[in-house]
Amino acid sequence: MQRDRIVMTVAVIGAAVFLLLALVFLYSLSPYADTSNNLQLLSIGLSFVTSVLLIGVYGVLAVRQGSQNELQKGQQRLMEASHEPILQVLDIDSYGQFLWPKMRNIGNGPMRDMGIRLHFYVEDQNITVDSEGDSLTHSADSDAVDVPAGEAAEIGSLSPGQVGKLAAAIRTPRLDGEGESRLGYLMNDLDDRDIKEVVYQIEIYYDHLMRTKNTGRHFLKLRKVEVQRHLGVDSIIRHGEEYTKPELFDVAPNLRGPGTYYDDT
Repeated sequence: MQRDRIVMTVAVIGAAVFLLLALVFLYSLSPYADTSNNLQLLSIGLSFVTSVLLIGVYGVLAVRQGSQNELQKGQQRLMEASHEPILQVLDIDSYGQFLWPKMRNIGNGPMRDMGIRLHFYVEDQNITVDSEGDSLTHSADSDAVDVPAGEAAEIGSLSPGQVGKLAAAIRTPRLDGEGESRLGYLMNDLDDRDIKEVVYQIEIYYDHLMRTKNTGRHFLKLRKVEVQRHLGVDSIIRHGEEYTKPELFDVAPNLRGPGTYYDDT
């Protein structure tokens, strides 16, 4: 409001000054100083004043619209912060063909429909393999804490402040494209191609309450494991070693720097 008043005051004062100067200037140029000419000059001056005032009004409206846009953006950021879940992965355990991550939601909004995905990349052959994604679940009476994988039920969410150990049975595609199967079959395919090592990355995804953002995707650090026949989920977790090679994020289309990302709306 203060800015609006300043803009309007400047416009009015400017209009008055310009009107006075314009009348003096036009009157000095007029060869006939009579009533008719004076009325004509006054009409020109009033038109000029009206134009300046309209410019001032438009300026006020533009400033006000800009303020409203900034206010709306600020309100949107506050709404996002008040509903945003923040995923913290405490540990990654495994059991047979199950991945069993222990996680905490340290944000202000719930995580819903949680799932997990594995991304594999063979460096020297530029081979990428991505699992379709498997639901993470926990039992209803466990509060999502230390649930044995075999007892997982159909609840895949974490409330704000909740710590959960959720389970997912992992299935990965074959290199020949013949559908999904256990991870061991993918390892057999890699071994048949004489591939010695493979880099992998774990992604945990979830839905949330924020309408301005789509699915949240949390990527963990890269790991590398030696390819062996029939190597399963439990084995790649126990034998996989943390692997640091930032340049891979520029060349491998399915790998991303560790952190949380949101799909574009």
